[in-house]
Amino acid sequence: MAGSSSVVYVEVEPGRFEVRRITLGALTDREAIVAEGLEAGEWVATNGNFLLDSQSQLVGNPSLLDARRAPQFPAGPLKVTSETEPVVFDAETGAAFDKACAAYFQIQTSLAKDMTASPIAVNTLIDGLVEVLADSELSDAAQRELQSARRSAERLIGEIEDTRIAFRSLSHSMIKSFRYVRGAETENGVQHFYCPMVPGGGGDWLQADTDLRNPYWGAEMLTCGELVEDLSLSPEISDEGLGDDPFEGLEVQSLDFEN
Repeated sequence: MAGSSSVVYVEVEPGRFEVRRITLGALTDREAIVAEGLEAGEWVATNGNFLLDSQSQLVGNPSLLDARRAPQFPAGPLKVTSETEPVVFDAETGAAFDKACAAYFQIQTSLAKDMTASPIAVNTLIDGLVEVLADSELSDAAQRELQSARRSAERLIGEIEDTRIAFRSLSHSMIKSFRYVRGAETENGVQHFYCPMVPGGGGDWLQADTDLRNPYWGAEMLTCGELVEDLSLSPEISDEGLGDDPFEGLEVQSLDFEN
């Protein structure tokens, strides 16, 4: 614990650690729920943190005493895996998830235009997530990510820089939730983008099209980023590899028609 922030030292490779800022949930005397900032399977130091901190300062890296300089996310695009296929919900749950995603896309578009999030869009996003969470058929993993998305959405109102910080946490949770939940409108056509230039480990986001528009930089670097993955469950068949003439090799027959 460092003031109003919490940090951990994450082992990024054997014997090498990096400091990372995290968001805590409930605390007990011996355990803490990490709501944001760590991925399942990552290892953290539980002893010797101040020794690691002193070594970090010697090479000019962030210190535990100034946790604001520590990144909140690991570097590189968000990597999400799931052992199960997403469930395409119909009727009310699927429509609610699609409604939430449509509001998310509206907020992403606004940030890319250097505009703050519309309160109507934020409320629609939260309402949609709450409706989805009411479905008892959701898996525990889906419930966890959607709850995290709802908490992040509640922090979207404010100055644009604060909104962008909350949007990154929201995007992480929304991308993870796509591994478990879909609606009719989000079954296909959703893209995962990433920009390495966002301070603190880069920034991920979702779009409903492939025309990259960076919500973290807006007009300053609107097209900075890369496509990480097409999240469609049934991607369209690509023309790649067909060559210049897609009809090459086909037998052509002439037909005679009589009037």
